[in-house]
Amino acid sequence: MHNRPFKKDEVATKAARFRSKYSYISRRMHPDSNPPHQCEYLAGLDDIGVRRCLVFSRDKFRCVDCGGTEQFDDPLEMAHGGNTKISRCDCMENLKTKHHSCHGINDHSGRFGVRRGESQEASQ
Repeated sequence: MHNRPFKKDEVATKAARFRSKYSYISRRMHPDSNPPHQCEYLAGLDDIGVRRCLVFSRDKFRCVDCGGTEQFDDPLEMAHGGNTKISRCDCMENLKTKHHSCHGINDHSGRFGVRRGESQEASQ
């Protein structure tokens, strides 16, 4: 593989012209990507906001878990795959659109709050 796979690729990062100085392209190759590409780690509202719009658009502004659209009390959010900082890259194939509640229940053992349609009292 690479000598230091999780370090910043300075040349690729500069070529990407990120807005945030904390966004970067890693030397790590995204697992099972076709075609193979390096992982991106984004920071700052400008860089993340653009990616969020692309993910929401790709998923047709629907939660990939339940198929629902955004609700006032249950907004859509961009969810990462992976369970470590390294595997939680901001590559398109690693990101999904999910309701806040679906994300919490399905990805974080319910830590984000209550299920959609339940009251706060019913969940306790």
